[in-house]
Amino acid sequence: MYAPPWTPESVYGAIEAVNSRRSEKLDENDLVILRVTAHLVTEAPWKAEDITLMQEGKEA
Repeated sequence: MYAPPWTPESVYGAIEAVNSRRSEKLDENDLVILRVTAHLVTEAPWKAEDITLMQEGKEA
């Protein structure tokens, strides 16, 4: 199961969920969690840069 790390401007590869420790296979709920996680991980550096610029008194 894969999900793309993305921003509105670009896609940055893929994050893969390989093995579930549960006896059940990965399902749609797991895919939703993986997609949200991929998006949040991708946005984190930009949000951190925006916060840093705001603290330095510059526009983001």
